[in-house]
Amino acid sequence: MTRPLLPWLLAAILSAGGSLAAETAAAAFPRAAVVVKLERIPFAAELLPSRRPVNFWAYQEGTQQYIPATALGHLLGAKIHRYDKSAAITLHLNRQKSLHVILGEKRLLLGSKELRLERPIARSPEIKDLLIPIEAIESWSFRDYTQFDIELLDDNKLTACPIETLDLPSLTETKDYWDVLLRLQKNNASYGITFHPPNAKIKTPAKLILRLPYTKIAPTPKQTAANVTALAGIPWSAGTDPNERSLLLSFALPKGTTFDQIEATEETWPSKRLHIKIAKSQISRIPPTLESKSPVSRTAIKHGAAKPTAAPMSALPQTRSAAASKKPVPAATGNRSLVIMLDAGHGGKDSGAINRAGIKEKDLALQLTLKLSRAIKKKIPSAQIVLSRGHDATVPLTSRVYIARNKNSDIFISIHANAARTKNRGGFEVYIPSVISLDPATAEVIRREHSQEPSKKTKKISPEASLIRQSEALAQSVSLELDERIGERINNRGIIRGDFLVLRESAVPSVLIEAGFLTHANDVRYLVNPKFQDAFAEAVAQGVAGYIKGAAAH
Repeated sequence: MTRPLLPWLLAAILSAGGSLAAETAAAAFPRAAVVVKLERIPFAAELLPSRRPVNFWAYQEGTQQYIPATALGHLLGAKIHRYDKSAAITLHLNRQKSLHVILGEKRLLLGSKELRLERPIARSPEIKDLLIPIEAIESWSFRDYTQFDIELLDDNKLTACPIETLDLPSLTETKDYWDVLLRLQKNNASYGITFHPPNAKIKTPAKLILRLPYTKIAPTPKQTAANVTALAGIPWSAGTDPNERSLLLSFALPKGTTFDQIEATEETWPSKRLHIKIAKSQISRIPPTLESKSPVSRTAIKHGAAKPTAAPMSALPQTRSAAASKKPVPAATGNRSLVIMLDAGHGGKDSGAINRAGIKEKDLALQLTLKLSRAIKKKIPSAQIVLSRGHDATVPLTSRVYIARNKNSDIFISIHANAARTKNRGGFEVYIPSVISLDPATAEVIRREHSQEPSKKTKKISPEASLIRQSEALAQSVSLELDERIGERINNRGIIRGDFLVLRESAVPSVLIEAGFLTHANDVRYLVNPKFQDAFAEAVAQGVAGYIKGAAAH
């Protein structure tokens, strides 16, 4: 039988139904056996957002890996039809979509479209399945067609998550606040909200960024970003972060807006909705001068234009010379010296995050903290520096709070390194307390500083607005200095509210800095470099000094 001239003919015949028609059409494709030396390997998948584990056997030839078509069908929740005589398998997805796999072909048929492959479809050694080159399922074409995001991880693991669609946000205005309303879907459970302070040097306004993993904007022909934005005075834009496979909604905030004026509330009835209210008190409204953008095209993403590139090690930022640096800041708090508590995260039996190279969070946090101590002492000679630990020692969280209170600390800074289960673009984060407790520190035990579970033993009271505002001012000063000095090397992920025990219980202006991700190759490359560590310490010290000057001025 001759080969069909039009590739869409097969899809048309298959969609017409009937196994006989499918067999006849599939038989038109070449059935030459693909001979490869395959080794069976265990593979682990995690179905998001439920995090349900799924294990299956994959295959490997050297460094090349293959996923069985039936295993892929189970991950996608597809109905699987085999055509043994023609060596083909069809996966019938929801929404009347199908994925056709044919032995020996260097392509997958996604409905009437083709996804080209670098290697041909192979047959499993047991002759029971067809094998797909595993990198094909991570492509944007596969993602767009199947509406399923599959992300390959290290150590023969992957995550799979259905892609949710999000309606355009509605922005309304009242006398007291602006209200951003988003109608969330069931899988929008891990969204993140970050605040980015204004940068006078590059003339950018304050921004609120909402990150929604595995989400895209729903196509709505009657509603565009432009006419929605016209409803209120807050310009916004939508885009895609290919590194974190997330939808990003960025809102340009009115001049003078601070993080404590923004309140996010999630509703679950009658539908799942997220309300973000931006208070108008003591801020001036700005006209919507920024043009809102529709969701970005994936054309650039496919060609890798959106991915950040790392700078060479020789281009690491140097600490400024004494002449170029700002003068030391005299610190005075009444009749005593300013007391700054520096907390190196984890330590001793608690290693914190550990990456594949064996780098431990506790060691990196201690190195950065000791360098920060010297940088602050140089910048603010009159300040008294208190360390929660100066060596590798186990210090409980409540003991760190006790030290801060016992030494009458005026500022509390905790240093950590981050980790992620999935791929991301890395970066540093600055956390501020979401609530302040003035009760005595309790014997609460948290497995890691990343735990967001509220204390069951500590009576939580209403947030101390003044302390949270001071913490935010400290975070803004530190974040801007870090962005200026190391922002070209490590991404600035913004300021985030977090219910961490050491921030909540210290009862002073406090921040927790995640210096970077130990699970991100670019971050690690810099974090272990002594020159970069010096630049990090210098930036944080200058941020503390700037905060003290600003506080003294007010």
